[in-house]
Amino acid sequence: MTDERDVHVADEALAYLEGDLPGPRREVVERHLATCAECRSAFEAVGLARHAIADWPADPPIPHDLATRVLASAGRRRSRGGRRAAELM
Repeated sequence: MTDERDVHVADEALAYLEGDLPGPRREVVERHLATCAECRSAFEAVGLARHAIADWPADPPIPHDLATRVLASAGRRRSRGGRRAAELM
């Protein structure tokens, strides 16, 4: 049987940090983190990434008439391009 301290737990960092691990598994992870600098470092990196994502500004809302405005603009450009081509002939 493999000693639980020998099995890295870095792949469980997100679940651990979000409180999604069941109690017994959480205890195993905590015991492992107490002895494994590699996994502690991985957990710290995941934690920093979570904070960076949480601080990321929300996307501004898309205007409800955006498609109409884009299509109208494209139509105006197409019309101008046609006139310019005719002027060159």
